[in-house]
Amino acid sequence: MKRNTGELTFMALMASALLVGGYMLYILSKTIPLPGSKFLVMAPYLSLVMYLSLKHTRRPWTMTIISTVFGIVISIFSLFMGIAIIGAGIFSDLTGLIIPNHYSTERSIKIASSSYAFWSFAVSLFITDFVTGNILYGVFGPITFIFMGVLIFSLGYLGTLFGGITSLRIKKGGEVRD
Repeated sequence: MKRNTGELTFMALMASALLVGGYMLYILSKTIPLPGSKFLVMAPYLSLVMYLSLKHTRRPWTMTIISTVFGIVISIFSLFMGIAIIGAGIFSDLTGLIIPNHYSTERSIKIASSSYAFWSFAVSLFITDFVTGNILYGVFGPITFIFMGVLIFSLGYLGTLFGGITSLRIKKGGEVRD
């Protein structure tokens, strides 16, 4: 699992982008009075950042490394949130390893990147419900969580589509021509 300096630097930039952009979106999501709105607002951004990271490295465990750095920083504020972030990275990489061709095709990169937003929701739900004993999630039935999971994955996939456009723009030096 050797990484070169360029990959590590890029992953550190992506972790800092998650921290800064995620914080701004987290504050924005607090203005929406819906349970789970944080994940709905953040899903496209999280998947976009992970897509750009995987597109750059095309290697397993990239999301885990970025999530670990991001989770350690967030653990300063909330240990449970840090654990959820690291868990989401691990499960997303495992999802990417299950997909045929792992990270060698555009499709596999998009699915693995989109799964990061879903796993962020699922792991946070697990930690909130089972570890901290928050009864709020017991009020809603499983249909609500299935719907939210599908919606979050779909929004994450939209983020990867935007990531594809962004990747093309970066590759062509800022110009995208049809």
